[in-house]
Amino acid sequence: KPRAPAQRLRRGPRRVRVGVVRNMDVGVAQSAGVFGWNYNRANFKYDQGQRWQRYTTGRKMAMAQVGMFREDITDLAGVSMSKMKVYGPIYGIVITVCVTVFVEGRSGLKFPGPPVFISQIYLQCLACGIGFITLAMYLLFHSAMRAQVACVQLRTRKVRVPVPT
Repeated sequence: KPRAPAQRLRRGPRRVRVGVVRNMDVGVAQSAGVFGWNYNRANFKYDQGQRWQRYTTGRKMAMAQVGMFREDITDLAGVSMSKMKVYGPIYGIVITVCVTVFVEGRSGLKFPGPPVFISQIYLQCLACGIGFITLAMYLLFHSAMRAQVACVQLRTRKVRVPVPT
């Protein structure tokens, strides 16, 4: 005959031997803990290897990227310096011809000289030409030096090799 629900609640808890349950729980917990420790340790070691590989690969990629930036800066500075290498000898030849003509006093010695006022205008124009060529040579060397300085400053101050600290 089934009992009423109120009677079921009045009944006390079942009594179980406490010592046996505790010993059984400790054994299960210990074996589960050792298994969990070894499993977690193996995973940690595996993850640690992957973490180190990811770190070193990232560093290599960052160094390669900075290396490309440094090459770009060198190439950009090299463009202006290579242009200056072309213009420098031309300016040298032009100023040599101008100084030679200026020292001689006139351009041709085989024929009679032109009138004096024409020679004066000619020499004045030649002196102006020497002044402009000298200025052009100064600007040429200054710009080549400045491009080199800018390249060094950018490579040493702005685009540095990423060294971990």
